[in-house]
Amino acid sequence: MTFIVSLAHFCEVHGPSMIMCTQVVNDEKNLANYYSPQLPESQFCQSCMFQLPKIGYKGSELSKQKSNATNQTTSTVTTDDQITPQNSTTSDHSDPNEEASKTLTLEDQISTLMSSSKDTIKEKRCMTLKTRSKNNNSTHFISTQFPSNTEIYSSLRQTIVRIFTAETNADLSKPIYIGNSKHGYTLALTFSLVDKTARGSERKYALIVTSDIEADLFKNYTFILINLKEMVKSILIKARDKQSVIESTDLHNNDIYLRRSAGLPKAKSMIEILQDEKFFIKVHLWASYMLDVLGNGGIDVN
Repeated sequence: MTFIVSLAHFCEVHGPSMIMCTQVVNDEKNLANYYSPQLPESQFCQSCMFQLPKIGYKGSELSKQKSNATNQTTSTVTTDDQITPQNSTTSDHSDPNEEASKTLTLEDQISTLMSSSKDTIKEKRCMTLKTRSKNNNSTHFISTQFPSNTEIYSSLRQTIVRIFTAETNADLSKPIYIGNSKHGYTLALTFSLVDKTARGSERKYALIVTSDIEADLFKNYTFILINLKEMVKSILIKARDKQSVIESTDLHNNDIYLRRSAGLPKAKSMIEILQDEKFFIKVHLWASYMLDVLGNGGIDVN
C-alpha cells in the first residue's frame, strides 16, 4: 500500500495549492528521483512557499515528545549536499519560463519548470527533507513542495481543488472523505487560522492523507483521523497564542488600523503566522511517523 501526507491551503492568489507533501521511498537507490526540482522563488508567493531554515539541519537530530495520540519518538532529518538550497549565478539571457509564466496557470508553470533544464532557471531553490524509517533501514520519507512525479502531482492537485471547492465542510472538526481509483482515496481535515491581513481575516488549510487502496485507508481510518486532529489542534493552539500576543501589541499602536485601511490581502507563510521557522520540519517528522506506522501495518487504536 502507498500513502502520501500533504499540507494544502486556499491561496488568495493561486487558489487551492499544495504547500508540502511527504512520500515513502522504499528503494534507497531511487531517492534522488524524489528530491525537489530546483525552482525559482519568483514563481511562488509567500503563502504557497515550502520554507526551511537555511542552516543548522544537516545531520541534525530533532526530537518530538511522546503524545497519547501519536507516540512520537526522536527522528533524524537530513538535507543532502546536492539538495541544499542554492542560488545560481544570474544571466543576461532572457528566461523562457518568465515569458511563459505570464500566460500559463500555476499548474502549467510547475509542469514546465519540472521539465526545464537546470541551466535555464534563475534564482533556483531546492527544498527537500529526508528521514529514515525506524522499522526498515532501506525506507525513507521525503518531504518536498510537491511530488516530482507529474502523475502523482496531478492527482493530488485534483484532490486539493475538490477539498477546497466542492467538498468543503461547515463543521471543521469533521473529516472529508473523497476518492476514486484514478486519483486515490483521501481523508482530509480542514482548518482556518485567524489573520487580519488575509481576505475575510482568515486563511484556510487542509491536512490530507491519500492512499491508492481504499481498503487500506478504511483499515487505518481511526489512527489517521486521531493524528490529523491532534496535529490540527496543536497548530490552532499555537496560532491562537501568537494571535493573542499580536492583538495585545496592536492595542498599543496603530498597526491594526493601518492594515485595515490598506484593504489589500497580504501573502503570508504559516511560518510567519505561527512565528516558527521549524514548522515544516515538525510537520515532516509528524508525517514521517504516520507513514512509518502505516507502512508497518498500522496501529489498532480500538
